[in-house]
Amino acid sequence: MRRFMRETFDELWILDLGGDNRGARTSQNVFAIQIPVAIAIGIRNEEQDRSRPARVRYARVDGTREHKFAAFGRSRRIERRSSGDGGFS
Repeated sequence: MRRFMRETFDELWILDLGGDNRGARTSQNVFAIQIPVAIAIGIRNEEQDRSRPARVRYARVDGTREHKFAAFGRSRRIERRSSGDGGFS
């Protein structure tokens, strides 16, 4: 799936919310499930160059369930940056 997404989109934004309740390092999940959660947003431009894989931007949100929901409240938009850390704002 990762390869397909990198070939299909020009940019990928991954928001890792964690939430693993089975491993040695557990963290709270935003849903009442035991597997980790991530949100992926794919952006495809009008002039897509399939020979170049998508640029991937990644951000991880740790903390309590409430902290993760609060992070959504602060993240009202995704900035497309040409430099910097490429994270969410």
